[in-house]
Amino acid sequence: MVDAKNPKKIADLIDQWADDVQIKKDDKGDPLITFKYMDVNQIVAFYGCKQNKNCKSLQFISPWKNDGKQTLQTANRWNQSKRFVRMYLDKDNDVMMEMDVDLEVAVPTEYLRTVMKTWQVSLLAFAVDGAEK
Repeated sequence: MVDAKNPKKIADLIDQWADDVQIKKDDKGDPLITFKYMDVNQIVAFYGCKQNKNCKSLQFISPWKNDGKQTLQTANRWNQSKRFVRMYLDKDNDVMMEMDVDLEVAVPTEYLRTVMKTWQVSLLAFAVDGAEK
C-alpha cells in the first residue's frame, strides 16, 4: 500500500522507470520529487501537507519548451480528448502538462504504478504527436 505520506516509497516507484530521481523540498518545505523522463525534467509536488509531512495528494508536472506548434487551440483539443493529463500554456507560452493524484488514503501499490503508466503514456503521446491527436 502507498499514500502521499511516504515520498520515499513514491520515489522508489518512479525510480523503476525514470532517471535521476531525487527527493527534495519545495519553498514551503513540503516534499518534492524531481526526475528525468524522456530527457525532460519532471516534478512530483506534494499537496495538503501538515507541517511538511502527512501529505494528501500529488501532482505530476512536466514542462516542455514550445516548438511554436502548440497553441491554446491545440491545448484545448488535448484537454477535450484526454481524460487524465491536462495541458496548458504557461506565461512564457511553454507547454505544461499536469496530472493530480489523490492519495489521502492508502491505495495498492499496483494502482499507483498504473497511474504512473498513464503519465508515461501521455507524455509519450505528446512527444510523438504533440497536442494534435
